[in-house]
Amino acid sequence: MRFHVHYGWVITAASFVIGITAYGVYYAFTLFYPFLVDDFGWSRTAISGALSLGMLAYGTLALPIGWCVDRLGPRITIAMGGLLFGLGTFLGSRVTELWHIYALYGGLTAMGMGTAWAPLVSTISRWFVRRRGLAIGIGSIGGGTGTFLMAPLVSYLLVHYGWRQTYAIMGILSAALIIGAAMLMWRDPQSKNRGLPYGAEHDERQVPVPAALPAMGMSLNQAMRTRVFWIYLLMFGIWWFGGGPSSMSNWPRSFWRKALTSVWPRGR
Repeated sequence: MRFHVHYGWVITAASFVIGITAYGVYYAFTLFYPFLVDDFGWSRTAISGALSLGMLAYGTLALPIGWCVDRLGPRITIAMGGLLFGLGTFLGSRVTELWHIYALYGGLTAMGMGTAWAPLVSTISRWFVRRRGLAIGIGSIGGGTGTFLMAPLVSYLLVHYGWRQTYAIMGILSAALIIGAAMLMWRDPQSKNRGLPYGAEHDERQVPVPAALPAMGMSLNQAMRTRVFWIYLLMFGIWWFGGGPSSMSNWPRSFWRKALTSVWPRGR
């Protein structure tokens, strides 16, 4: 018997890899704090400001990135984001001034991070009718999982190779993983000639569309006139206001750093 996997699950797995890589590497920045403090004498407050700027930047970039996904598709958009993210991380190995950190985390890597959530969710949604919530959950959980799973790898590299080489290694690795996974991303089943979305019993294009929801989707101006848009905006705003700082917390990094440095002395 031939085992068949709907391509929607490939899209979900690729999204999971992208989330793990981008969020895991980005938020592992806190592991670099003691090394940067020791080498340059910068305060932790000054260094952490770069990550705060980055979160603001990649949130602001959501609109232009959404435009890119609509025009260029998820493959090109996410691949370009992976290239920028990897380059920004790699250039961390060349940092000599505090403003370099702000330029990288608030610029290049922030642009790359902008492609690591919304394009994934919108693409997964087009590939599923049944189990759409499950698929989006699997694809999105990579972000939270990555912040924990990438920490031991980064800690190991910091202990054995120093922070500059660690930045270079993680830049190359993250670019390869994100771009590689992006090559598996297709806008919808029609663009891949894969038939219907998972669980669709007939072509959804034949289903009568309510007048309130045009077949080609709403424009931004139309969406802003609906109550649902503002409810979602408020909901995500409150979530990020409360959840964002916890994403920047040190607990997973501190856990792995203490675990690893208890076995291996800290090296440079």
